[in-house]
Amino acid sequence: MTAEANQDSTYGKPEVDRWNISVGYDYALSKRTSVYTAAAYTKDSMKNWDATDRDPQTVEVMAGLIHKF
Repeated sequence: MTAEANQDSTYGKPEVDRWNISVGYDYALSKRTSVYTAAAYTKDSMKNWDATDRDPQTVEVMAGLIHKF
């Protein structure tokens, strides 16, 4: 994703670039029960938001159990 603001701020026109990647897996334990897991990574590149440019990043890890009644 690439985006920029419509108006200039004190430090110029704010811009952000973002990319992410994710992967997941589902494993059936039985006909009605399964477990799942997933992981995701996101990285931003932010320019002209304040006096310093920032590059925040996040990591997510998920797991769960599904049972159908």
